[in-house]
Amino acid sequence: PDDVLFNIAAYIGEFRNYTTQL
Repeated sequence: PDDVLFNIAAYIGEFRNYTTQL
């Protein structure tokens, strides 16, 4: 389902945002 892809995209987005703050 698209829900899974959206969940993964959101997870990656938050992960990149977290690494950018380091």
